[in-house]
Amino acid sequence: MRNRNYVKKPLLAIILFLSAMSIHGQGLMNIYTGISARHSADLNVTPENTGHYGHFVGLDLRLDGGMYFMGGGRIYRTSIIAETEKSFTSNAEHWYVGSMRGGLGFNLFRPTYRSVIRARVLGSFQFSMNFPENTVQTEGYETVNGTFAGVIGGIGVDLSFITIDLEYQKGLVNAYFQQPDSTFDVWSLAIGFAF
Repeated sequence: MRNRNYVKKPLLAIILFLSAMSIHGQGLMNIYTGISARHSADLNVTPENTGHYGHFVGLDLRLDGGMYFMGGGRIYRTSIIAETEKSFTSNAEHWYVGSMRGGLGFNLFRPTYRSVIRARVLGSFQFSMNFPENTVQTEGYETVNGTFAGVIGGIGVDLSFITIDLEYQKGLVNAYFQQPDSTFDVWSLAIGFAF
């Protein structure tokens, strides 16, 4: 198993980034949880009609305005081996993936004073927090890369202090070592509170 010290630097970067945003700008802090579904184009990672399902917690900060900077972090708990059943709290062997994210958000429409429909475009830098040994039996897929990345598009709504967000992340950097098609695309649905 890899040394877990490599996780400390990305977590410290998330904390510093969020602290800088909260100190230097007026905006909202959004704490949320949700469910996710990962899929890879590589059929050795995600065979047909299967997926890697799980859940996550996260914290985002966004500055005020019609167009605004935002950033944050998530921790995903997802199944390592693809499953046919869409169980988001499965007891199957799981993998913790941290994610730092940042980019631009846009207020699209404000139906009432206390509600707004939003969109976002973000970059995502992910890192493996653990990858249990001897779980993947396919030769050449025993090792994940320490880091991988993607780009995110999403839409959301604020209803007073309640937030709901749907996002799609397109994987850009492979997750498995020396496996060229092993990027992960991720759908996620989150509900949270903004203050």
